[in-house]
Amino acid sequence: MMECMQGDAPQPCALDGLRVVDFGQWLAGPLAAMLLADHGADVVRVDPPGGRRWDSPADAIVNRGKRSIVLDLRTSADRRVARELIARADVVVESFRPGVMDRLGLGPRAMTAADPRLVYCSIPGFAHDDPRAALAGWEEIVAAATGVYTPSDVPLADHAPTPGGGDRPAYSPVTLASNVGAFVAATSIGAALVARERDGLGQAVEVALHDAMFEVVTNPATLPDSGFPAADHPRSDVQRAALSGGGTYRCADGRWIDFWPTRGKFMPWFAAEAGIEDWADDGLLDRARIVASPELLVELRRRLAELFLTRPALEWEQVGGRAGVPLAMHRSLAEWVGHEHARASGAIVAVDDPELGRTWQPGVAVTMSRTPAAPSPRRPLDGDREAI
Repeated sequence: MMECMQGDAPQPCALDGLRVVDFGQWLAGPLAAMLLADHGADVVRVDPPGGRRWDSPADAIVNRGKRSIVLDLRTSADRRVARELIARADVVVESFRPGVMDRLGLGPRAMTAADPRLVYCSIPGFAHDDPRAALAGWEEIVAAATGVYTPSDVPLADHAPTPGGGDRPAYSPVTLASNVGAFVAATSIGAALVARERDGLGQAVEVALHDAMFEVVTNPATLPDSGFPAADHPRSDVQRAALSGGGTYRCADGRWIDFWPTRGKFMPWFAAEAGIEDWADDGLLDRARIVASPELLVELRRRLAELFLTRPALEWEQVGGRAGVPLAMHRSLAEWVGHEHARASGAIVAVDDPELGRTWQPGVAVTMSRTPAAPSPRRPLDGDREAI
């Protein structure tokens, strides 16, 4: 039983007693299972001979809190062990292409038939009924298929035109599809477990990374035939902020801040705290006047650029905080990991990894008053074979 600390007294974690088998590879499957392990689930991590397919330091994070066993699912003996593990589990997580686990005799239909209480979660790149189901769910492939990119005028090669014309798409370096898929999968597993408490039956759950990406669509008016009136859709927050001088500005210390006065009242609040209330005399705090006279926006941006150069970025962040407006300095990931607030709040936690030693890892984003989560280190590869 994993113990979660409540004050000085150990308490059972929220998912204490839940047994999970994690066959996931790469990021989405292991991350979904990690979210369960952080809350006390007993997760058995199954890896192929030779070790994990994703050889990355991030493995210390996504496989923390799990027991480890190596199984060669191509052999009948190890497939038998896998079936025995599943027979004792509440939840299975796998992230192969549709049909792979079926061919091994370990698929959702067979396993839920053998144990009707089992919650079996599959996280493929594309759903089993998608024409692209056979495609591996690589991050770039899913991003391309879901249109998660912005136009870029950077050519494919020096002076070379983009094939097909138009701008070259630029993709996010963040693994959006895998992360979103993992979060949706963990939520869906929770929903299936609640349903099992009600009627005693588990079920097969499929969370395709491609489909999960549409959970993060924020402007339905941009979708074709969506039924939303695009012409009447209100301005985006970015547009509203831009009309009040919002954007990224350099400060006196060479650092940058982001300033996003999305609401009309934010600019007067900021002006009062920054000592520039007299800008109102020139119409620079009145969004309606700026919309009517675009040259005012040019002047506002010029003055803001000069203003932000008068103080260091951290001071401007504090000004924004006192004014109650969206303003933050740019911090690197390394700065955040080492920030005293991040560590004191548990947003970043120390985990003693068996391979890397002491590491600072993302904590648990959920705060629970009675059963807080308790991240623990990953185990050495195959280190729990005898116990399992």
